[in-house]
Amino acid sequence: MQSYSLTVDKFLEHAAKWWGRREVVSVHAGTKVYINYAELRDRSNRLSGAMQSLGLALGDRIGTLGWNTQHHFEM
Repeated sequence: MQSYSLTVDKFLEHAAKWWGRREVVSVHAGTKVYINYAELRDRSNRLSGAMQSLGLALGDRIGTLGWNTQHHFEM
């Protein structure tokens, strides 16, 4: 049995560590949006901090509703 969980944050951390400058491309309102894995990880971490400041804690569950966009991936 694995002693770790394969969660989205682990995949993103791995991508940022090994391919941090590699671009992730999404489309918003018909325009291509470029960001790299390191920037994406930093934005996701800032969002996590904002949620903690609102009182959410490790293990709490939230729901998101979004298209297949950079912003939804960050969440």
